[in-house]
Amino acid sequence: MRYPLRHGDITLFYVTLYLMPLPVNPEDLKSIPTITEMLGGKVSQLARYCEEPLWTAFNPSVCYTEEHGYLVVLRSTNGGLKDHRKEWQTELGEELTSQDSYLTPSEYYVDVFVDGTFGSEKLYRNRMFIANLNPNTLKLSKIREIDLSEAYAQAPFEVIRGAEDARLYNHHDGLRLSATFYEFNKSPAPQMCSMKLDLSGKTPKATSLDIFESPKGLTVTEKNWMPVDRLSLYNPNDVSFDYWYQSAETFNMDTKRFTNVGGYELPISGSSQLIGLENGTLLGIIHQRDLAQAMHFRDITKPSIVRRCYSHRFVQFDEQGRVLKVTDKFNFINKSVEFASGIAIHENNVLVTFGALDSSAHIASVPLKNILSNLRPPKI
Repeated sequence: MRYPLRHGDITLFYVTLYLMPLPVNPEDLKSIPTITEMLGGKVSQLARYCEEPLWTAFNPSVCYTEEHGYLVVLRSTNGGLKDHRKEWQTELGEELTSQDSYLTPSEYYVDVFVDGTFGSEKLYRNRMFIANLNPNTLKLSKIREIDLSEAYAQAPFEVIRGAEDARLYNHHDGLRLSATFYEFNKSPAPQMCSMKLDLSGKTPKATSLDIFESPKGLTVTEKNWMPVDRLSLYNPNDVSFDYWYQSAETFNMDTKRFTNVGGYELPISGSSQLIGLENGTLLGIIHQRDLAQAMHFRDITKPSIVRRCYSHRFVQFDEQGRVLKVTDKFNFINKSVEFASGIAIHENNVLVTFGALDSSAHIASVPLKNILSNLRPPKI
């Protein structure tokens, strides 16, 4: 990737940068600090279950809105990730056998209501809930389900599985949900979608559905695009893109165009929205998959050795979407499957909402000054 090094308004020269992911030794994962160890602040649990006991609540996305204050969207499913620690298993979970690998589809178990709609077939299903957040106490209130039927009616096929891992964000036309859209045996691969959210009535509902095709073809899995939260921007006219697609590429919703913006190419995947900082740059949080080693369930005897481990970093972008600086890696509460899907600023703190093991929802509150002081150019 060719990257112009600049001093003021003068381009000095070009260098070519290649950053490749390196193999991770499981022992090295033990040295990754938690977010509070590295940046201070605190972590609280938001939710574990929805009202129905078979449905989890996880991967929350926080967003500040002018009309409603701080809101959180939660993903809920009738299944979850298997884990060897009892405290992280959802109710009625089945035990893995010695033949089950954490990297195969059998890592998901499904406890499905046989409600007559889908007969006796076990199907993985997603629902979305929205709640108000008190940013001082970090507690949720007024949890209600989002009616997605109007948006789903605009899909090119019947929607059963449903959109998942939604990010809540402010767009030009109002509040929106950005999510991964995938129906087994109907769509070739997961694609990203955006749905307009209407909170004017008693029941929150999504009223439109836009599905975005991958620039690499419909068979390529797309997820974790990072939407720009327009309300948070200090210089809205300087940011022309709507999504950070991946390292060095952005996407505009109106033109449906992907743009290569140059800069560092990092082995990272998106997670949260992008929010504005006072100096005109953007801040987001990304994740990396550090361990992809097939280990059988009953072979694991130590909690610190897991089958998959996601670590996170704060990332600072310029107004074009180029990566400027990153923090070191951190975990939230354990060295396992954690996923951050929301970021917002409250007074002098950054709020980050995340899920753990597809079973629970949490929030971290970290001083903004500590994040900014830990940002540095990526190591080459």
